[in-house]
Formats: sequence, C-alpha cells, structure tokens
Amino acid sequence: MSDDRHDLYSFETEIDNKIAQSNVFKLPLISVLTFLFGTIDNMIRSGPLGGGISKSEEADALGSRLSYLTDFFKKCTPEIAASAINAFSNSVQFAADFPEIISYAHFSELVPEVRKGYYEVRKFDEGFELVHPNEEFAKAEAYDILLTELSLTFLVGETPDLTQQFIELAGQLSQPNVVLMSKVLTALFQYRLNSIKEVPILEPNAFQISIGTTWEDFCKVRAALFAYTDYCIRLADALEVLWLNESNNTRKEAIFDEFYEWVVVSNNKSFFMSLLRGLTNVKSSEIERILKFFTINFENQDFKNAGDGFFPPLVDYSEFYLFSPHILRSVLTGRNIFYVLNKCNPTQFNNIVSQHLEPTLLKQALEIFKILPGLEKFSNEKWSKGEFDLLIYQSSSNTMLHIQAKAAIPPQGARMTKAVETRSQEGIKQLNRFQDLPENERDSVISKILEKRVEKVRCVSVLLCRAGLGTYSVWKLKKDITVV
Repeated sequence: MSDDRHDLYSFETEIDNKIAQSNVFKLPLISVLTFLFGTIDNMIRSGPLGGGISKSEEADALGSRLSYLTDFFKKCTPEIAASAINAFSNSVQFAADFPEIISYAHFSELVPEVRKGYYEVRKFDEGFELVHPNEEFAKAEAYDILLTELSLTFLVGETPDLTQQFIELAGQLSQPNVVLMSKVLTALFQYRLNSIKEVPILEPNAFQISIGTTWEDFCKVRAALFAYTDYCIRLADALEVLWLNESNNTRKEAIFDEFYEWVVVSNNKSFFMSLLRGLTNVKSSEIERILKFFTINFENQDFKNAGDGFFPPLVDYSEFYLFSPHILRSVLTGRNIFYVLNKCNPTQFNNIVSQHLEPTLLKQALEIFKILPGLEKFSNEKWSKGEFDLLIYQSSSNTMLHIQAKAAIPPQGARMTKAVETRSQEGIKQLNRFQDLPENERDSVISKILEKRVEKVRCVSVLLCRAGLGTYSVWKLKKDITVV
C-alpha cells in the first residue's frame, strides 16, 4: 500500500466539500443538465458547432459518470426554461466551474476502486497518479474489461442513407413536414429493430415474470427510442450544416436555437408516448413500465435508479421529459434494467431474477454445443461433492469439458465488480474440487455419468461467465481454468 493514498483521501474530503458548495447547484436543474448534455454533444460533434475532434468514448464516460452527481442535483432549483438556449444561458455565468465538476464526476468513480486496492497512489506537485499494483494486475483488468465489453449490446448493419430527408426537415423550422418525419422515423425504427443485438440475460418467460413485460416489447421500445435518438442527432447535424451556410444573422440565430433543441431535447410526454406507441404498437402501460427503469424524477426527488455509473437518461418533469440523445442511446440495454431492479428492489431480484440467470446462460451455451457433432452433453449432474452445471464429452479425443456457470449481471463500478468476484470465486472452487481429485476418482465419476467405463479422461475446467470475472484477486486463482 502506498502512503500517498491517505493524501488522496484527504483531497477527496476537501473536493467533496468544495463541490457541495458550488454555485452551479444553486441553479435550476434544467440549466445544469442542459450545460452538461451540451458538453457531451460538443465532445462528440466534430463540425463547426462542436469540439473539432470527436471524442465519443470520453463523452460516453461522462454520460455514465453523471450518476455520481445526483446528490448534488437534488440541491438544484425546480424552475423550467422556455427553450434549450434559455436554459443554457442561465448556466453560462458559472461556465468556468463546470470543468471541475466534470473532473469530480470522473474522480468519484475511481476513489472506490482505490479503496478496494485496484490502484496504488503516487502524489506529485500537479496531483495524483493512479497505477495498478503490478503488471499481472493490469493484464487481468484488461482481460476483464474485454470480456465485459464483449457481453454488451452491439450494433450491426449500415444506417439508412436519409441525408436528403434530413436536409429537407432542417429547412422547415416553422412548419415541419409531419408526414416526412413519420416516414424517416419509421425507416430508422425498422433498421434499429434489426441492428441492435444483445444476448438476453433471461429467457423470455423469465424476463416477463421479472419485469412485467415481454422481451419482444422491450426490444421494440428500445428500437423506437434508439431510432428517435438517431432522428435527433441527425437533424442536429443537418441544422449545423444549414447554420454554417446561412449568411443572414437573424436566420442564423434561429437555426442555432433550433439546433440546440435537438442537442438537449425536451418533449411533452403526450407527444413522446404517442411517438413510441405509433412506432412500436405496444400498449402505453407496457411502454411506461419499460421507461420507468430509465427515468429519474426531479420533482419527487427520486434519483434512486441512478448509481454505479448508470445515469438514467430520461429526466421526468411531470409534463415533459428532458434528455440527451447521446446518453439515451448509450444505456438501452437489458443489463441496466436488471441493475435498477437489483438496486431498488433487491428482494424481488433475489427471489425472482437470480434463479434464472445461470440456467439461461447454460441453455445458451448448450445451444452452441448442439451444433457440433460427436458430443455427449449432460446438464445438472450430481456427484458426491457437488453438482456439474454442464459436461461435454468427446469420445474421439477422450476429453471432458467440465463447465460451471456464473451469470452475474455485467458489472459497472466497484460495488458490482465485487459481486461478480464472489460468484466467480464460487465457480473456481467448484471446478477445482473435481479437478483436484486423483485421476482414477475422476474417471470413476465420469464413467458413472456416461454409463460406460472410461479411463485417463482429459478434463478441461471451464468457467462460463456472462461477462468478466472481477479483478486480479480472482484472475490469479484461475490457473489452468479456461474462461469463456
């Protein structure tokens, strides 16, 4: 342990107090969020109204780390603004304070990891340097991040070329073409319905029991939300081009005002719901049930959905939703639904969801093995010291895959990573319990399951995970275990 971590903790206390007293959080929340949402768009936008170089990964990180500011957001005032530009203008007086607040949001994710030993701390004149304890630790972190990223939602296919349609829409500031808007949204919805890929964490029946709506309806609502964020972002792009080419100052200002309405979006709830209903043909009650997982309510001071790097993208203002299209599109995963359920209703999660996580993962793995010829498959076979989740035997090579599944929710933040580590350690112990037996005892157990005599079976221990294992404390235990 580095002594400098105590200096870091002292700095943490100091900066906590400083941020708590910031004048920024005396502003209306709508002004604070408009500034932050606008900053995220500026980081991504490379055109004349952006930062010049797109920094989409940094922008995504900031979007998630707004979750660490929710206690400060509660201190803001409830006034609303007439427009996005009006809300932004209210915050400009404290523009110089926002970079420190943004840095604090990033800092807030790192400190819990320092406390759990993920980093050593080195102090120098300009600040602190955080480094992993050793090279093996750093490698384990890289492997784990890679596995977790592979488990997340991904996109396929080419976005429809709707450039001309968006140019036409951008030119209709006073009288938008509702028919054209509907056609564009429908095209984007159909594309997103097929392009968003996510391996379900639960089987369809278990998902419906757990969440109260079907996986199919969730996918439709997600595709509609994603399509609408496509619409907002691409219309803002078209307005940016229009602004650049406009010479009349009065019209240029009007274009910029409209541009910002699509950078930081506030939609009447009636319009928002009718848009989602029209695209998905899903009942309002089902849409609302899905949206509640992605919503915070400032008027009721209900920020409980936020935390651990998840910032719910829809800010409920009773009559309207406020959101950043970039944040909204980045969090539309089944993982986040179960994160919120586990955080806000752990009893329901433990009683209903947990029992289905590993069976679903095992069933998905088994479907892959069914494609391959020459394999004998055995699920949930008991033996004297435990239970095998899945055994795959290939007689031609006299090889047995011993698979134990640990299907925790893909983690975000130190608290969730710790939960994943606990489950991974259990799996490693179960695998080692069998692998450590003398060869003749292993052969005897396998022969009983196969109902035929086999000898000198090559046993391969496999830890099957939904995402990563956790930190180095678990990776160092795996030794000859294969992680998939």
